[in-house]
Amino acid sequence: MTIQPDEVERLIKRDQLDALLASLPLTLGANVFVSLSFCAMMWGDVAPGILVGWLALNAAINLARLWIARAVRRRGLLDTAPDRVLAHAWIGALVSGLCWAWALVACAQAGQAYNIATGLTFCGINAGAVVQSVTNRVSTLAFVLPNSAILIVIYLTSGSTQAQIMGVNLLLLTRLMVRASGRGERNYVAAARLRHEADHLAASLQRANVAATAALRQLDHAANHDPLTDLANRCAYRRAFEDRLARAARGIVVHGTHLPDDPDALARLARHRDRLCVAICPRTTQALSGRLPPVAAFRAAGLRVAIGTDGRGSNPDLSVLAECRTLVDAGLARPAEAIAMATVHGAWALGFERVAGILAPGRPADLVVLRPSQAHADPYAAVLDPATRVVATLRAGHVIAGRLD
Repeated sequence: MTIQPDEVERLIKRDQLDALLASLPLTLGANVFVSLSFCAMMWGDVAPGILVGWLALNAAINLARLWIARAVRRRGLLDTAPDRVLAHAWIGALVSGLCWAWALVACAQAGQAYNIATGLTFCGINAGAVVQSVTNRVSTLAFVLPNSAILIVIYLTSGSTQAQIMGVNLLLLTRLMVRASGRGERNYVAAARLRHEADHLAASLQRANVAATAALRQLDHAANHDPLTDLANRCAYRRAFEDRLARAARGIVVHGTHLPDDPDALARLARHRDRLCVAICPRTTQALSGRLPPVAAFRAAGLRVAIGTDGRGSNPDLSVLAECRTLVDAGLARPAEAIAMATVHGAWALGFERVAGILAPGRPADLVVLRPSQAHADPYAAVLDPATRVVATLRAGHVIAGRLD
């Protein structure tokens, strides 16, 4: 992922302006110090009124530039419009440079060759302070070139060979300064671009690392937590199950197909056998897992077993009698045991053991009357015979379907 070019340019302009504003107090301070020294050296050769006026003008220019720099920061232009401020930054440097050029002309008119050389040194100090801030080439040259041009003309037009040599040296020095300021700004921009792209890449990598950490945390949570209960692990699930089971009047374990594969889990359930029932759905279990419910293991653990039908997605007709026949045909239960699973144990599992499940005095007479198609030695086998017909259905002792003939 790379940062957008427009954003890079904006950040570079901001850095350039920030560095320029930060270096301005040092530059202006050096300018004021050199101005005072220059006036002291020229005192007596130039009219005092001219020197004082020039000094006041130079100080006013420096104070105005400093005030503008602070206003730029105070108004937030450093972040909102750095390019526009940089586009006009050279004006202040040019005004300051022209002020110094006027001083050098006055020095030359006074015939002070020594002071002219000294002025060149002073200008070099000022230019050096500006060139230290290589963030804006135009501002640097706007200050340096007017001074250098005046001095070059003065030296080259003088009759002194020594002065002409100094003029040539100054010309070469100015040319090197121009090239150095351009190279400095280009290097600064290139370094700033690399820095911002590196910062953006580091931020992107940090975001990616945070996202990856979050994803790993989610994967770890999914791998170590039960999806239904969101408990931390299997042991926590067991503890929570046992705690809930210990506080419940009764509980139903649905299917329980794989409980015999975990003897510890089966033993834990066996400790609550007095208020626990396993509801099995033989045909559904056979269709989905390829085997019938482990009825023998449940009985060995002393657990009640009730029969259910599951749903239409895995059961062709939702027939409880068909579920019972499946167990009997597989030799997993006798007819009487299968009928008990469908009636007595089923009523207990649902909490209806006081009103349903068995026929006894005082109980509601909710029952069906059957007629087997043939004689059976075991009456429970006759109930499960598919040929057996329902003669009548009674509700609270009253016939609501069929007849009792």
